[in-house]
Amino acid sequence: MIKPARVRVEWPEVSWSEPACVDLLSGEVWEVEIKEGAVEVPLADYPMILTERSVLELADKPQQPGYDEMGRKLRWTY
Repeated sequence: MIKPARVRVEWPEVSWSEPACVDLLSGEVWEVEIKEGAVEVPLADYPMILTERSVLELADKPQQPGYDEMGRKLRWTY
């Protein structure tokens, strides 16, 4: 297996406390590593948002989507 490529992102004016990365295609959110004041995220060919975890409205545990939410998602697949 080949290790996925990673990108080091540095902003001198920004101090990260709990960085998170949001995959805009799947909606998945994951924690980001901080190394020497910079964050490291996987290199991808799709859009992602790098933000602080505190600004996201995350549930404490994974939530099962409701019927209405599933219906809205299915309509987008046509």
